[in-house]
Amino acid sequence: MDMRVDGDSPDLLDSFKYIAGGINSFSQPLRMGISQSPTPALNRFTDTASQIHQKKIVNIFPSDRMTRFYSSSDAGIIFTRISETLQQFLVPYKIHQKLLKIVFSTVDRRKCQLHGEISIQRATDECHIVLFRKSKGDPLEFKRFYKAIYNAVPDIIAM
Repeated sequence: MDMRVDGDSPDLLDSFKYIAGGINSFSQPLRMGISQSPTPALNRFTDTASQIHQKKIVNIFPSDRMTRFYSSSDAGIIFTRISETLQQFLVPYKIHQKLLKIVFSTVDRRKCQLHGEISIQRATDECHIVLFRKSKGDPLEFKRFYKAIYNAVPDIIAM
């Protein structure tokens, strides 16, 4: 489509390209072979390349709980060792023998409250799972608390 206005040079008019009702500026060259991105309405229900990449990343990181360990010791021995360790760390706690649970409440390094529970579950006849659950407090401080307990009771941890 050629539109000429009086005083326009042919070189200037040739630099304009008319494509599907839109005008590309002469300062921005037309790139052939590159499709324009779809409108947001069309893109709403389809996955883009970045969304597909994000879905693959999610599968790399497991969602398993990282604050637990396995023990081949008896549940009574596990309770004794963990309660001794909590006493050494000056952490107030309550033991619920029927529920196989220890509930604790303490403060972290920043003097913020940290509450949680330690429960013991039977996995097999010879193995128990010791789970640490945070109910209140900073997740990073809770992880530090777990690591301190974990490092203090290496004799009951099954490798």
